[in-house]
Amino acid sequence: MPRPEIPLGGLGNVSCTLQKSGRYKGKHRARGTFRHPITGRDFPLDFVADTELKARRKLQDAYLERLKTANTTLTATSTTVTRKSKFSDLIDLWIEERELDVQDGLLDRSTLDNYLDEINQSEPRLRKDGTPDRRYSADTIKIRPMLGDLRNHDVDAGRLDRHIKSIRAQGYTRKATLQYQILLEIVTLGRKLGALPLDPMTGVRKTRRRKRTAARAMDKQTRDGLRAQLRKWVAGEAIPGTPAYTSGPKRDEDILHIADILLATGCRPYEGLAFRRCDVIRSTTGPWAMTVCGTLKRQKGTGGLHRQEWTKTDAGYRTTLIPQWATETLQAMGADTWSDDDSPLFPSRNGGWRDPHNFGRTWRDARGTEYAWVTARTMRRTNLTTVAERYGTEQASRQGGHAVVSTGADITARYLDRPREAPDSTPALDKLK
Repeated sequence: MPRPEIPLGGLGNVSCTLQKSGRYKGKHRARGTFRHPITGRDFPLDFVADTELKARRKLQDAYLERLKTANTTLTATSTTVTRKSKFSDLIDLWIEERELDVQDGLLDRSTLDNYLDEINQSEPRLRKDGTPDRRYSADTIKIRPMLGDLRNHDVDAGRLDRHIKSIRAQGYTRKATLQYQILLEIVTLGRKLGALPLDPMTGVRKTRRRKRTAARAMDKQTRDGLRAQLRKWVAGEAIPGTPAYTSGPKRDEDILHIADILLATGCRPYEGLAFRRCDVIRSTTGPWAMTVCGTLKRQKGTGGLHRQEWTKTDAGYRTTLIPQWATETLQAMGADTWSDDDSPLFPSRNGGWRDPHNFGRTWRDARGTEYAWVTARTMRRTNLTTVAERYGTEQASRQGGHAVVSTGADITARYLDRPREAPDSTPALDKLK
């Protein structure tokens, strides 16, 4: 019968014999095997003493010292979690791994901050008008306060399902989806470490995605009408839903320019607001181009808004040619005399990066109620729809900087203003007459 394997960090059977010959004649020799808790390697332990008790004590002391050293290394590397550990310990270990992902550039800091907002209870905050912000109230459902004190063996499918349902019951579908994803990753880590022998998330019902409305792009009549209204808004005139502006600094003309560049490039709004003057490629022999090579991010604890030197996906880093009317927009902004510096193409009033939240509020005023359905992403949909109608969905995917080049229905449903085409079944249907 084979010898049973020594558990990690354990000490195998200890034998102690009286030496009848050799160097240690008349002494007691204790032998055992220590299995390292990290590497799993076996280390023989061998000690000699005048009595059996002393020999066994020497071996036991050596074993405890080796185990202490190994556990110190293990603790410095990561927190040990078991089925009896608290779920909060597993959460902390998952956060440690995500922090490493941020250091390695595999995860954005702003994304991790969003995760932490859903995990930890936030301090109460007030809005600008002095009323409590519900997102940071003590009643807001967060993962750690609700589940952190449970033992890992108590975290079953029923508890996790009730947790997600309690969020959905309050109407926070996006919040429920995000916490579902976080819990799924935490549970996966727990299974990898052996703290969760089963996967409780298999019994948790996913949040249902709302049925997508058809993508809507602007036709020529809408584009012309919107541009005319934006000019009226810039001039301070009244438009549907927004009264006239008669005092204070002039309205920002860059609203017109931003709309034109987003429409011409098909880039994402945060990428468009991250354009720099050096990203404009001027040409005297052909069309101008623009390089999409960054996006705006908001990071806590570092001053807020900053420009990230890469796009949402690797495929998003691209150079796109722009039509003549967009070139004229840049020339009207003074592009012919610009130096190729890294200053923002659409700066804020203080010369820094334009806050997307502030731009959103200004845009809602400028579009009024008549064009309330037109968002910054509508510009992107209009661009990709136009490209797809002329050159197909594959070129539209490349134009939009998609990570996966699409030739099928996924880009049609999300970005293109056109219905899916059913196959020609008329030969069969003719028989129905």
